[in-house]
Amino acid sequence: EAIENAGSVIYVNYGDMKLQFLPVNLNTGTFREMNFYYPTYGRITANWENSDYSSMLKGYIPRGQRAASNVFKIKFSAVNNQAENEFNTTSGDMDVVLPYDPYMLRGSGEETLKLYKYDIGAKQWVEYPGSVNTQTDEVHARIHESGYYILMADR
Repeated sequence: EAIENAGSVIYVNYGDMKLQFLPVNLNTGTFREMNFYYPTYGRITANWENSDYSSMLKGYIPRGQRAASNVFKIKFSAVNNQAENEFNTTSGDMDVVLPYDPYMLRGSGEETLKLYKYDIGAKQWVEYPGSVNTQTDEVHARIHESGYYILMADR
């Protein structure tokens, strides 16, 4: 992964996924509470999931939709020498760029691609607004919550 700091904006390139955000986005109540006692930093963990749980989540894909990517998980945490505490919501939006493979669309139009986040309480996928760049085969969206995400297209 490559991390760049361009002024006050941080770019993280995981190779197959990109994030862009302001450092203040990680300045949550959890972070401030931990930083009060010990120097603390924010950690973002993002990875493609290939587990029984992610396979189960694909079973909740709504009718009329199809998976156009694997499930990926993003997690936010505050870390110091004493502890690591996760938090679910950032204090601002993060731009996320996800690649897609046009062959996974199996006849679905690229313009129908959307990012979805799994709502564990409601047991359903919730659409996030975004845009599709068909020249680079990427979906751009803004997120502010940790959790499981997937790209879906209309059947």
